[in-house]
Amino acid sequence: MKSLYNKSLRAYVHQQADENGKIITYRLNPGATVAIPDNIADIWLKSNEIMEVGKEDKAKDEEIARLKAENEKLKAEAEKPEEEEKKPAKAKRTRKAKKDEE
Repeated sequence: MKSLYNKSLRAYVHQQADENGKIITYRLNPGATVAIPDNIADIWLKSNEIMEVGKEDKAKDEEIARLKAENEKLKAEAEKPEEEEKKPAKAKRTRKAKKDEE
């Protein structure tokens, strides 16, 4: 399914039979945006009066999702050193301290 926008002043109409033989009518009124099956959309897109919408939005959404994932990864990496710094360093026992304990 493709989302199409009708820029013209006329309606686009197409009829198609489904698997059961039932006739389905697709109508794209002037100034309207409707989801149309790919095979019909490809025919209508040959006209300069019809344009596909949402294609750019999908690319933007994918880019946003990729950047968010990258951001989360970088935040996780940035927090790791801070957690390691917060851990107290183990005190090393010197030879002198060992002798004093005995």
